[in-house]
Amino acid sequence: MVTVTYSGGGDCSECRIGHFNTPTVEVANEGIKVFPNPSSGNVIVTFDVINANTSIEIYNMEGELVMKKSNLAQADKTVKLDLSNVAKGAYFIQVFNGDRGILNKKIIIQ
Repeated sequence: MVTVTYSGGGDCSECRIGHFNTPTVEVANEGIKVFPNPSSGNVIVTFDVINANTSIEIYNMEGELVMKKSNLAQADKTVKLDLSNVAKGAYFIQVFNGDRGILNKKIIIQ
């Protein structure tokens, strides 16, 4: 079951979807960049350092998983995500190291 948790105001700037269940899970997100934001559908995620068990999940605002990239290789320091087939709107990109969330970021697809 996917859960949505709000820890901020009504704009969902601090939302957690999926495995993110505490407000302090993003302590290790330095060195991960997500751009452009907003995007026309092509999103790039870059890593300064990446582990073999890193994965990326994209959720829509209803908490439905729309894309998943698992078991990224250590050489995958730049990951290109093609979200041009999803509806325009807000999404959450989440990066995991194993089962530990290390990044939760809201992205806009225009």
